[in-house]
Amino acid sequence: KQWYQRRVAVGTFFFFGLSMELYTHFTSPIRRYPDLIAHRQLQAILEGKKKSPMDFDEVSELAELSSQKKYASKLASDKSGELFLWLFLREQVTMHEAACVVEIGSESIDVLVLRYGIQVRIWRDYIGEKVEFQSKEKEWAHITWPADGDKPKCSKRYELLDPAVMATLR
Repeated sequence: KQWYQRRVAVGTFFFFGLSMELYTHFTSPIRRYPDLIAHRQLQAILEGKKKSPMDFDEVSELAELSSQKKYASKLASDKSGELFLWLFLREQVTMHEAACVVEIGSESIDVLVLRYGIQVRIWRDYIGEKVEFQSKEKEWAHITWPADGDKPKCSKRYELLDPAVMATLR
Protein backbone atom coordinates (compact mmCIF):
# COMPACT_ATOMS: atom_id res chain seq x y z
CA LYS A 1 0.00 0.00 0.00
CA GLN A 2 2.82 2.41 0.85
CA TRP A 3 4.43 1.75 -2.54
CA TYR A 4 1.60 3.49 -4.37
CA GLN A 5 1.61 6.49 -2.02
CA ARG A 6 5.23 7.42 -2.71
CA ARG A 7 6.44 9.63 -5.51
CA VAL A 8 9.52 8.21 -7.18
CA ALA A 9 11.67 9.83 -9.83
CA VAL A 10 11.73 8.39 -13.34
CA GLY A 11 14.72 6.12 -13.78
CA THR A 12 14.48 4.52 -10.34
CA PHE A 13 12.31 1.74 -11.77
CA PHE A 14 15.21 0.00 -13.52
CA PHE A 15 14.32 -3.64 -14.10
CA PHE A 16 17.54 -5.63 -13.81
CA GLY A 17 16.17 -8.89 -15.29
CA LEU A 18 15.22 -7.18 -18.54
CA SER A 19 17.96 -4.56 -18.51
CA MET A 20 15.34 -1.87 -19.14
CA GLU A 21 15.14 1.59 -17.60
CA LEU A 22 11.41 1.99 -18.15
CA TYR A 23 8.74 -0.65 -18.06
CA THR A 24 5.09 -0.90 -17.26
CA HIS A 25 3.61 -3.69 -15.19
CA PHE A 26 0.86 -5.97 -16.55
CA THR A 27 2.17 -9.11 -14.90
CA SER A 28 5.77 -9.94 -14.12
CA PRO A 29 7.63 -9.49 -17.42
CA ILE A 30 9.94 -12.37 -16.59
CA ARG A 31 7.00 -14.77 -16.41
CA ARG A 32 5.10 -13.67 -19.47
CA TYR A 33 6.76 -13.32 -22.86
CA PRO A 34 3.88 -11.35 -24.44
CA ASP A 35 4.43 -8.64 -21.84
CA LEU A 36 8.06 -8.41 -22.92
CA ILE A 37 6.91 -7.89 -26.52
CA ALA A 38 4.45 -5.21 -25.34
CA HIS A 39 7.27 -3.50 -23.44
CA ARG A 40 9.45 -3.45 -26.54
CA GLN A 41 6.61 -1.96 -28.60
CA LEU A 42 5.88 0.68 -25.93
CA GLN A 43 9.56 1.50 -25.55
CA ALA A 44 9.85 2.12 -29.31
CA ILE A 45 6.87 4.50 -29.16
CA LEU A 46 8.25 6.34 -26.11
CA GLU A 47 11.63 6.71 -27.82
CA GLY A 48 9.89 8.19 -30.88
CA LYS A 49 10.97 5.47 -33.28
CA LYS A 50 9.13 5.46 -36.61
CA LYS A 51 9.17 1.68 -37.01
CA SER A 52 7.94 -0.83 -34.48
CA PRO A 53 10.34 -3.64 -33.48
CA MET A 54 7.76 -6.18 -34.76
CA ASP A 55 4.98 -5.92 -37.32
CA PHE A 56 1.37 -6.95 -36.73
CA ASP A 57 1.79 -10.44 -38.22
CA GLU A 58 4.84 -11.20 -36.07
CA VAL A 59 3.07 -10.04 -32.91
CA SER A 60 -0.07 -12.03 -33.84
CA GLU A 61 1.97 -15.19 -34.45
CA LEU A 62 3.81 -14.82 -31.13
CA ALA A 63 0.53 -14.12 -29.30
CA GLU A 64 -1.04 -17.29 -30.73
CA LEU A 65 2.03 -19.39 -29.86
CA SER A 66 2.12 -17.92 -26.37
CA SER A 67 -1.58 -18.71 -25.83
CA GLN A 68 -0.99 -22.31 -26.92
CA LYS A 69 1.99 -22.64 -24.56
CA LYS A 70 0.05 -21.09 -21.68
CA TYR A 71 -2.82 -23.54 -22.27
CA ALA A 72 -0.39 -26.49 -22.43
CA SER A 73 1.25 -25.33 -19.21
CA LYS A 74 -2.12 -25.04 -17.45
CA LEU A 75 -3.15 -28.48 -18.69
CA ALA A 76 0.14 -29.99 -17.47
CA SER A 77 -0.33 -28.32 -14.10
CA ASP A 78 -3.92 -29.58 -13.80
CA LYS A 79 -2.98 -33.12 -14.80
CA SER A 80 -0.06 -33.09 -12.37
CA GLY A 81 -2.42 -32.10 -9.57
CA GLU A 82 -4.82 -34.89 -10.56
CA LEU A 83 -1.97 -37.41 -10.61
CA PHE A 84 -0.83 -36.50 -7.09
CA LEU A 85 -4.42 -36.61 -5.85
CA TRP A 86 -4.85 -40.09 -7.33
CA LEU A 87 -1.56 -41.21 -5.76
CA PHE A 88 -2.82 -39.92 -2.42
CA LEU A 89 -6.21 -41.59 -2.81
CA ARG A 90 -4.59 -44.88 -3.83
CA GLU A 91 -2.91 -45.05 -0.43
CA GLN A 92 -6.19 -44.51 1.45
CA VAL A 93 -8.73 -47.09 2.54
CA THR A 94 -11.86 -47.52 0.44
CA MET A 95 -13.91 -44.33 0.55
CA HIS A 96 -17.55 -43.71 -0.34
CA GLU A 97 -18.05 -40.17 -1.59
CA ALA A 98 -20.95 -38.14 -2.96
CA ALA A 99 -20.80 -37.71 -6.72
CA CYS A 100 -22.82 -36.26 -9.57
CA VAL A 101 -23.37 -37.86 -13.00
CA VAL A 102 -21.76 -35.57 -15.58
CA GLU A 103 -21.55 -37.80 -18.66
CA ILE A 104 -23.35 -40.89 -19.89
CA GLY A 105 -21.86 -42.95 -22.68
CA SER A 106 -22.90 -46.18 -24.35
CA GLU A 107 -20.47 -48.19 -22.18
CA SER A 108 -19.74 -45.90 -19.24
CA ILE A 109 -20.87 -43.25 -16.79
CA ASP A 110 -18.68 -40.32 -15.73
CA VAL A 111 -19.18 -38.93 -12.26
CA LEU A 112 -17.75 -35.86 -10.58
CA VAL A 113 -16.59 -36.76 -7.07
CA LEU A 114 -17.70 -33.63 -5.25
CA ARG A 115 -15.30 -33.71 -2.29
CA TYR A 116 -12.19 -33.92 -4.49
CA GLY A 117 -13.39 -32.20 -7.66
CA ILE A 118 -12.27 -35.07 -9.87
CA GLN A 119 -14.08 -36.75 -12.72
CA VAL A 120 -14.09 -40.53 -12.77
CA ARG A 121 -15.18 -42.77 -15.64
CA ILE A 122 -16.94 -45.94 -14.54
CA TRP A 123 -16.87 -48.52 -17.31
CA ARG A 124 -19.67 -51.02 -17.79
CA ASP A 125 -17.26 -53.95 -17.34
CA TYR A 126 -16.04 -52.54 -14.01
CA ILE A 127 -19.56 -52.45 -12.53
CA GLY A 128 -19.83 -56.24 -12.60
CA GLU A 129 -19.93 -59.26 -14.90
CA LYS A 130 -23.63 -60.10 -14.69
CA VAL A 131 -24.82 -56.52 -14.50
CA GLU A 132 -27.25 -55.28 -17.15
CA PHE A 133 -26.27 -51.88 -18.49
CA GLN A 134 -28.60 -50.01 -20.81
CA SER A 135 -28.15 -46.39 -21.79
CA LYS A 136 -29.34 -43.64 -24.04
CA GLU A 137 -26.12 -41.73 -24.57
CA LYS A 138 -26.06 -38.25 -23.02
CA GLU A 139 -29.44 -38.79 -21.30
CA TRP A 140 -29.73 -41.79 -18.97
CA ALA A 141 -28.32 -45.16 -17.97
CA HIS A 142 -30.20 -48.01 -16.36
CA ILE A 143 -28.17 -50.51 -14.34
CA THR A 144 -29.54 -53.76 -12.94
CA TRP A 145 -27.53 -55.89 -10.53
CA PRO A 146 -28.58 -59.54 -10.26
CA ALA A 147 -29.61 -61.15 -6.98
CA ASP A 148 -26.54 -62.37 -5.09
CA GLY A 149 -26.98 -64.67 -2.12
CA ASP A 150 -29.28 -62.89 0.29
CA LYS A 151 -29.06 -59.60 -1.68
CA PRO A 152 -32.12 -59.09 -3.90
CA LYS A 153 -32.02 -57.95 -7.51
CA CYS A 154 -31.42 -54.18 -7.59
CA SER A 155 -32.09 -51.68 -10.34
CA LYS A 156 -31.20 -47.99 -10.64
CA ARG A 157 -31.69 -45.36 -13.32
CA TYR A 158 -29.09 -42.59 -13.53
CA GLU A 159 -29.70 -39.36 -15.39
CA LEU A 160 -27.37 -36.60 -16.43
CA LEU A 161 -26.57 -34.29 -13.47
CA ASP A 162 -28.13 -36.79 -11.08
CA PRO A 163 -26.64 -35.77 -7.72
CA ALA A 164 -27.74 -38.85 -5.80
CA VAL A 165 -24.72 -41.01 -6.55
CA MET A 166 -22.20 -42.52 -4.16
CA ALA A 167 -18.82 -43.30 -5.70
CA THR A 168 -16.51 -45.86 -4.15
CA LEU A 169 -12.85 -44.92 -4.48
CA ARG A 170 -10.34 -47.73 -4.01
